[in-house]
Amino acid sequence: MSTHAERTARALVDVARMLDVADRIVARGYDDFVGDDEIAYLASKALLIDLQTACEAFDDEFRSARPAVPWRELKRIRDRLAHHYVSIDKDLLWNVLVRELPRLRTDLLVPGS
Repeated sequence: MSTHAERTARALVDVARMLDVADRIVARGYDDFVGDDEIAYLASKALLIDLQTACEAFDDEFRSARPAVPWRELKRIRDRLAHHYVSIDKDLLWNVLVRELPRLRTDLLVPGS
């Protein structure tokens, strides 16, 4: 059985890896993201669902210590991506990747943020 600290450490490693993947998707550019093959778009949706799932490992104390992290919004976007996938606007998802995930990286992974 693992401790809170071990689960938190594992989740932080997972989150950092997922944010790195998101950075690689963004680095390919908007045209690739909205392209006809939809690979980057579909990968982004799965990544955001997994990202929020990894964040569920964080206990209340961890979350409280990081008030800038949009915990509720992470849950809402995960639910929307998982259950209302047909209505997801690509531009909205792109903006999450470009604008929100870098902030999440700072707020969640940078000590003292």
